[in-house]
Amino acid sequence: MLLAVTLFSVGNSSDMFLVLRAQDLGIPAVHAPLLGLVFNITYTLFSWPAGGLSDRVSRRVLAAGGYLVFATVYLTFAIAPNTTAIWLAMAFYGLFYALTNPVLKALVVEVVAPELRGRALGWYSFATSAAILLASLITGEIWKHYGPGVPFYLSAGIAFVSAALLLISRATELVKTTAA
Repeated sequence: MLLAVTLFSVGNSSDMFLVLRAQDLGIPAVHAPLLGLVFNITYTLFSWPAGGLSDRVSRRVLAAGGYLVFATVYLTFAIAPNTTAIWLAMAFYGLFYALTNPVLKALVVEVVAPELRGRALGWYSFATSAAILLASLITGEIWKHYGPGVPFYLSAGIAFVSAALLLISRATELVKTTAA
């Protein structure tokens, strides 16, 4: 699970790249706070239901769904058909956070022994933070050399692979459980 989450984080650069891309596509920088507001409204509306849902269904499946939402958002930013698509993608991006932030932390707690939970959450935070820092450096370099679309395609691809890894680890877990 940590491998899938860390790999995903290597493709999850700073959200400021979304704002820069929106500006690149014609959304004025003064509207950046509104982009954040649209994102936060969705995140706020879906966090509680997503957390509740994660108590009833597989957290790996929910997190994988969040990664697929992320991939969709990043593909939209790569293709960028118009500014309306960017506004809608920012709203949809809030769903990604709702399906991953609380759910992945609960998953970490679920997959480790009780006496290791604090340490596991520390490793989770360290690995994802370091990977996101690396992702931001990589995204900046790719953007500089190949343009703004390429890093978004790359991030979407990494998100698809990470979602698959979470689902495969879930399937492996189910096979082990039924075999025992």
